[in-house]
Parts: sequence; C-alpha cells; structure tokens
Amino acid sequence: MKKTIGCLLLSLVMFSGQASAGFFDDLFDVSAKRLKRYESVMDKQMVDAFYTLSPDGKTESLVEDIAKEKFSLSSMGASMISVQKTMFTESNMNYLINDMNSYSYDSSSDILVQKYVAVAKARGNIVKLYKPQMGKIINSLFAVPFEHMQQTAEWYGLDNALIEYDQNGSPVSFMARAHQARTTLGVDDYQYTSIYFGKKNCRYLENNTKNSDFQEYVIREL
Repeated sequence: MKKTIGCLLLSLVMFSGQASAGFFDDLFDVSAKRLKRYESVMDKQMVDAFYTLSPDGKTESLVEDIAKEKFSLSSMGASMISVQKTMFTESNMNYLINDMNSYSYDSSSDILVQKYVAVAKARGNIVKLYKPQMGKIINSLFAVPFEHMQQTAEWYGLDNALIEYDQNGSPVSFMARAHQARTTLGVDDYQYTSIYFGKKNCRYLENNTKNSDFQEYVIREL
C-alpha cells in the first residue's frame, strides 16, 4: 500500500514538473514571438505611440492613456496595428442595428487621432481627414482584423479615414475604422481602428484608388 502511494506521489511530482516546464516553455515561446513581431515593425515611431512591450517580451499593452480610454490591442504586424473598443451593448441584434443606424462618432479628435496626428507632425508630415467613403475604400482593399461569422454583422464605411503624407505628397500611413457586432449572451459592437504603414501598403492604396477619390472625399488638413 505504501509503495502504491509512493508511486502515485512520484507520478504527481513528475507530472507537475512536466506541466510547469511546458508552461514556461510556452511563455518563453510567446515572449519570443512578440519580440520578433515587434522587431519586424516597419514604422516603430508610429507603433510606439500606441503600443508598449517589455524588454523580455513577457508583457505587452497599449500605452497608458489609450488603455484608460478602454481601448485594447486587437492585432499587430510588420505593417499595421489595430486596436478595438466596445461601442454598444444590446440584448439583441435588432437593437444593435438601430444603434448603428444612428451612429455618430467624432473620428477627427479622439485620442487615437490625436496620437496619430502628433506622430505625423513630429516627423514633418501632414494628415488629411477624409469622409467615411474613403474608410470604406480602405477597408475593401486591406484585411480588417476580424472575420465574418454566423451571428455577426459588419460595417465598413461609418467613420472618417485619415492619411499621412510626406513633404512630397506621398502617403506614409493611413487610418481606417470598421465595426463588427457579435452575439454572445447579448450583442456587442466593437469598433476597430487600424493604422497601415510601409511602402508596400501605401503603394497598394495609391494604385488601387482613383485619383478623384482622394480629391472628392477629402475634408481638411488636421
């Protein structure tokens, strides 16, 4: 009997050790992936205005003043960063759709835009504000940070878009917003704000958007 109990205890210790080792291996792997992803970012000046990562890669978050506004990180890659925020919560999709039908949001002055414009101006560039139709165009050209699923609804052209230009008039980065409503216990609408950068993204935007769109949908310089 004692021998059986001893074997069981030994097995538990060995299992616990293996589980702990696996946990730390996974943690190290996640940290390494975060560090590698950040290293690949093409516009760290822009990303650093929104995102922070500890030197060991164990902790990532949005910068404090953005996090206080209840935004959270959605996704990040070499040429984009996206944050999300819950805008509406309703008991069913019909109520949520009514909210979206009357949706009105000042996309020219929230903290994300303030940060974005500040970075652009700090490096000698300008930012132009565009009508929501430009946001819809951008969302049609670039991958949004969510996928359509059952029990979801999406909106792609409700918010203003912004484009950063250098002194030669070439785009450097651009911001667009999209929404997805998802059903869980109730229905939540999430606003996603995505910033795209890098020469490849900017060239793709120019090559796949009509010149008249940039002229027709511009509102003003910020």
